[in-house]
Amino acid sequence: MRKAVVCFLVAGLLVGLLYAGSQAARSAQAQTSATPGKTFKWRLVTACVEGDIIYRVGDHYLANLIEKGSGGRIKVDLYPVGPIVSLEEQVPAVVAGGVEAVRIIPGYAAGIAPATLTGECAYGTRDGYEDWELHVAWGLDKLLREHYAKGGVYYLGAPYAAMICFFSNFPINAANDFKGKKVWVSPSLMFLKEFGLVPTEMPGFDPYMAMKLGTIQGFSYSSMNLEHMKLKEVTKYIMQPSFFPASTHLIVNMKAWNALGPDLQQQLQNYLDAHLFELIPMMQKLEDDAFVKAKEYGVQFITLPPDELDKVLKPCRAGWDYVAGMHPDAAKIIELYRAWLKYNKAWEYK
Repeated sequence: MRKAVVCFLVAGLLVGLLYAGSQAARSAQAQTSATPGKTFKWRLVTACVEGDIIYRVGDHYLANLIEKGSGGRIKVDLYPVGPIVSLEEQVPAVVAGGVEAVRIIPGYAAGIAPATLTGECAYGTRDGYEDWELHVAWGLDKLLREHYAKGGVYYLGAPYAAMICFFSNFPINAANDFKGKKVWVSPSLMFLKEFGLVPTEMPGFDPYMAMKLGTIQGFSYSSMNLEHMKLKEVTKYIMQPSFFPASTHLIVNMKAWNALGPDLQQQLQNYLDAHLFELIPMMQKLEDDAFVKAKEYGVQFITLPPDELDKVLKPCRAGWDYVAGMHPDAAKIIELYRAWLKYNKAWEYK
């Protein structure tokens, strides 16, 4: 049923985009007959290290989409996280104009846009397709765009990255198995402290070495890197179900965005709205292949029993309520998530 809904929504979106495309084509013809448009250079820093398959495949594809969507008028210089700004510096850098664009883990923007802590709601949507549906068809993108604008940046969209799983060197058959374990998790998963885990920094944002050296005993990370960053070599167990589909946020410095002018802004936004969807099957194929190879290597996938998952959902939903209370926009987003859960009979609404 969900696939049918998504297909229907995609069909509707394409009809609108065909019309928008014809308008853009006429506008492009008019421009060609006049003077060529001004070009712009954007430095785009992603949330991934250079060895991450999301950087090597997804981020390069995203940079290409921006260049194509702008008709070649935006030239993108792509950087992994680290060389020019760290993970924590991404948002301050894009606000100040130190870089033109960043692809971020949503929670890191909470300082300028508190409602972005909803951007990775654990145990919300269950895959990239559902996440796209929530953002585009259910209106989450619109709410996020309005919210980010109050923080002084422009939100372009939520490019899908991967399912976020929990990797560990200890088995998790029950919620209390987290107790006392040194773990790195993204901001939206801090509700797991309820079960006694010890939040621990991951030097250089490098899970392989942090696990190998014993700095951490587990971490949340993108699924396909079991294979592509060789994380299967330092991982014994993967907890299932996965936490959430990681739809990163692509945000732009407001001055850089305004410099494009309304026509190019609309052209780029329309193009990305139509094409960001392409990242989902591409990244899902990488994930499926990585899971097969990890199992062959000996990594065990452990599914939490229903009663233990219910225990995890309680502090998770309490975390949702806490975030909802941080800002009126966050409350609207959480309300949208809950409506989506009920409609799709997901998790505790099954």
